[in-house]
Amino acid sequence: MWKHASILILAILLGLSANCQKTLSVAQVDKESFALFQKGQWEQLILEGEKANKQGIDFYYLQYRMAIAYYELKKYRKAASLFHKLYLLNGEDAIIKEYLYFSYLLGGQEKDAIQLQNKLAQSTSEKYGIGKTKVISSIYSEVKNELLDDYAITSDLLQEQTVRKDFLHYSIGLNHQLGERVSLFHAFSHVDVKNSIVSETYLFDEDITQNQYYLKSSIQVGTGTELVIAGHIMQTKIDGNPQTDILTTALSQQTTFTKAGGNGNGPGGGGDGGNGPGGGTDGSGDGNSDGTGTGNETGNGNDPTNTDTADTEIILSPYHFSQNNFIAYLGLTQDISNWKLGAGVLYYSGDDLTRWQQELKLTFYPLGNTNINLSVGFNNQIEETTDGNSLNRSYWKTAIAFRIAKNTWASAGYTFGDLYKQVENQGYSVFNGVNLVKNRKEFSIYQYLFKGKLNVFLIYQNQNEKNNYTINDVINSQNINVQSITGGIKWNF
Repeated sequence: MWKHASILILAILLGLSANCQKTLSVAQVDKESFALFQKGQWEQLILEGEKANKQGIDFYYLQYRMAIAYYELKKYRKAASLFHKLYLLNGEDAIIKEYLYFSYLLGGQEKDAIQLQNKLAQSTSEKYGIGKTKVISSIYSEVKNELLDDYAITSDLLQEQTVRKDFLHYSIGLNHQLGERVSLFHAFSHVDVKNSIVSETYLFDEDITQNQYYLKSSIQVGTGTELVIAGHIMQTKIDGNPQTDILTTALSQQTTFTKAGGNGNGPGGGGDGGNGPGGGTDGSGDGNSDGTGTGNETGNGNDPTNTDTADTEIILSPYHFSQNNFIAYLGLTQDISNWKLGAGVLYYSGDDLTRWQQELKLTFYPLGNTNINLSVGFNNQIEETTDGNSLNRSYWKTAIAFRIAKNTWASAGYTFGDLYKQVENQGYSVFNGVNLVKNRKEFSIYQYLFKGKLNVFLIYQNQNEKNNYTINDVINSQNINVQSITGGIKWNF
């Protein structure tokens, strides 16, 4: 027993001795990291630096060399975290500021780069043509049009259905940079929608026009931390008009009714006055409204009642009304190494209803730069119903974005769940369709021209919607496909 215990103790002591021999010194780490730095062996330098950090060894020049190594490997988000530490220690170093600025910019942390832009050395600004931040930093414009199939139900028994016939949206906006930490974006938008509505067998053409104003403030409250406050005001006008060809038919419908028969004893004038144009029940003479005229025929005493038809006028009036909607949004994003976390809450007041929407989003940059990123988001909507209860809807949104050329990016996304009058993009994009959307596929491409001054983009969406209609007082549904194309430009000053 003592023999085995002695062997165990000896093994432990040998292990501890081996670990002691592997213990690094500051001088050794400094020497090896400097040699790797001079040779440009970036990956090995990072491995040695991480090994030293695990043993509690960390100093200014080791951070500097590792930061350069991450930058040279295009792992800009990792480089930014190290250069930020160096900047806090030596904020006047022009080289550190230059590396930190481009690490932010190339790593997708544009707001942090802007915060540093005015602090760059003059030589750096002149070298790369970097100007000072401007009050009007960019102008933005987009147009969206939907490609719609005719999904109207053709049935004489159809009672209720709304069919979207046309959709057009266009917007123009400005970005403002107010100092280092605050930026504003505001936009005016206009939407035109044309619907065909069947209501109780009558058809109406409905025109919807919507004017919108959106204002967003982004505040950089800390490095990698952004607070977003936004408001969106919408004024909607709805005009409904009966379809002309249907109106002509509807205005002269025949209505069947019953009239009392004559007693057969007298001339037409002796009938029950006022029931027919001839004074007598069945008469064709010139009777007065009180039945005292002289009819040419006597009433038919054999039939106690007679059934006849007459035209009755149905007036289908146009309808016009307007409503104002308001949206408020509050969100927070945080960059942590190769990750970006986002959370937001949204309040929607409109359509005589109140909605609350919560969102969470996680974005991952696997290469530490903007060459590729993966994102997933979850959205939950709580709608207060007219009976005082609440209705919950939720959906997931996934996407991948990647660089396909030097100045060209593309993205693909898939959204699924229950999307109904949802609001996206921090309160900017408002969906007011009457159909429930079950899933949406999206493809987009972004092209940067003139050294990044001009951004041209094109977005294609294809979504599966559920359209409801009523036949014989039974609500039915059909799946329809709606496609849309959005094109736009952004010019950076």
